[in-house]
Amino acid sequence: AEGDPAGHRISTLSTFLGRHRGPNQAVSLLLMGAEARPLFPGFSSDTVQIDAALEAMAASLGQAQRNYLDTLRVLTTIIEDDLLASDPGTRSRTRYAVLFVAAGPPTPSMPIPWCISQSLTPGSTECQDAFTASFCSTITPKPTDCERLLYGNTVADLRSYVRDNGGQDLIFHTFALSTDQRALDVLGDMARAGLGEQVNKTPATL
Repeated sequence: AEGDPAGHRISTLSTFLGRHRGPNQAVSLLLMGAEARPLFPGFSSDTVQIDAALEAMAASLGQAQRNYLDTLRVLTTIIEDDLLASDPGTRSRTRYAVLFVAAGPPTPSMPIPWCISQSLTPGSTECQDAFTASFCSTITPKPTDCERLLYGNTVADLRSYVRDNGGQDLIFHTFALSTDQRALDVLGDMARAGLGEQVNKTPATL
């Protein structure tokens, strides 16, 4: 809501979902903040449940934090659970499409809470080096931006999981509702990792 005070994202999402409501289609809706919050369990094709979730999303206040990592974690769990609960025939016909919408970069940056937990000063060279050593030590050459790499790799791992476990495919699209360069870079990496598209819009042009 902070990046979209007029609520254009809700009307756009509602229109999109209206075109994709059928017996063989289901959706899951997550609200991103300090933590990701599913608006109903798993996937649903129930119109009443989906409309109630959209109303809850429209009524939500702006979030001070955008936890990309927790959102990826939650949506990964939802997709993995759905995939493994389906029979092989259904699984082979199941195609997942993720629409990841963000009005700014990951906030706070992933190393900040991690470094605080390790009694390191956020933003310091010591913090960045320790974060890279802990999460990207096996990657060659050593990445200049370990955090950015992790987001793209998480999406790539999810797509591989779906395909390796009998799903037809997973495509990951991103929508940037700001011109923040960090957001554009990270969202672009995620879209490329998921063989999707990155759409750059301001709320007024949704």
